[in-house]
Amino acid sequence: MHSILILLFTILTIAAAPPPPPCVNVHLIVARQSNAWPGEGRMKELADSIKRQLPSADSEALQYPAYGDIWRYRSSVFAGDKAMIAATTTYVSRCPNSTIVLLGYSQGAHIIGDILCGSVIEMGFLALNPLDGHMGAKIVAAVSMGDPTYAMGLPYNFGTSKKNGRFPRVNHTACTKYNSIRRSYCDEGDKFCAAGFRFGVHRKYVAKYKDDATRFVLSRINASGVMLPRQ
Repeated sequence: MHSILILLFTILTIAAAPPPPPCVNVHLIVARQSNAWPGEGRMKELADSIKRQLPSADSEALQYPAYGDIWRYRSSVFAGDKAMIAATTTYVSRCPNSTIVLLGYSQGAHIIGDILCGSVIEMGFLALNPLDGHMGAKIVAAVSMGDPTYAMGLPYNFGTSKKNGRFPRVNHTACTKYNSIRRSYCDEGDKFCAAGFRFGVHRKYVAKYKDDATRFVLSRINASGVMLPRQ
């Protein structure tokens, strides 16, 4: 009798689960900053800006801890890395004709770098290989803001920073193929991406660069062959 009740409960649970949303041309995966409530965090404003230009786009918030304290930051990043790979793989498998845009702020930006380049093991983070090349080919744009792994001299850097971040990424060999689809915003004085002492700088990237980032993402989507609506 007990087994029958469990089976009935399982069937009812499956039946009550909402169906997955329909596939869209462009799917945004948004990774929030450290210590933010679950959701899209500061990047929601940028995601909404992009979606307003693309009726055939939607977004999902990456589900990960986003712990900001130094004792749990590394484990939180590793959880986020695995969650980002799973979210990308799941969506591409379900919607093979769709393309992916990644948006990440602070710790979320760190995660984007990890899945494209591999984790920053030289800074004591757990080893993680970059995203499979087939899945990576589905990513048409990746925008990072306030990335703690920011390193000077990279072609996709944008902003006024003249210093490396708190955990500067050294090995970029695996991810040079993504250079043209990436943009990483970091300004001088940022406590996390520029080894500065002005925490306020770290909070202002969306307000300052939202329009530029929106144009960049739309240009990369257009270059990928996805048809954009006429303005």
